[in-house]
Amino acid sequence: MRAFLIATNAKNGHRILAAGVLTALLFTSCETTQASAANEKACRVQLSASSLDYGRETRGQLLAKNPYGHLLSLGKKAVVVTVTCPTAQYLTLLLQAAVADAEAFRFGDNGRFTVVLSHAQLDGKEVHLGRVKGNALSPDASSPTLKLHPSEGAIPLLNGHSVSGKNFTLQAVFEPYVTADASKVGDVTQWQGVGTFEIIEQAIKRRK
Repeated sequence: MRAFLIATNAKNGHRILAAGVLTALLFTSCETTQASAANEKACRVQLSASSLDYGRETRGQLLAKNPYGHLLSLGKKAVVVTVTCPTAQYLTLLLQAAVADAEAFRFGDNGRFTVVLSHAQLDGKEVHLGRVKGNALSPDASSPTLKLHPSEGAIPLLNGHSVSGKNFTLQAVFEPYVTADASKVGDVTQWQGVGTFEIIEQAIKRRK
């Protein structure tokens, strides 16, 4: 399921920067190391919303909400991510999207959006989230709240250790930004960010 930003017509001579903002997000998909999405053993990802729409904004409205700084935030919106597996798995959640920098994903031509994960539960129990990089088997961070970076994944942790489960839920909060310079537009301008959530089954034998 794909979402995308849609701009609306300018009114009263004002410059509309963006409308329908970070509708990005999501194709939802699930991959494992040993099974395809067609396999009955594969986990599945569901989202409470497949797109996020920020409506129309003028540059003046954005500057009023962001009186300081180079980056103008369009605000935060949340999506609940639910992963369901037929059997208990060690799970890693990733967001595949164009990269803006080491900590954010691309929004439009030169904007960015961040993703913060929180309120994680595994099989009904509250868990922390750990950040994993590349082929690392142990997280380099553990917290109830985790900022998801490009090329990194989040895993559920209990007492500092990765745990397996069948049902993994969490909240993902998205916040798109545009630069003050980029907000100087002469006509209706469309901004969008697109991404894919994936759930990957790690090499369980190596992690035991």
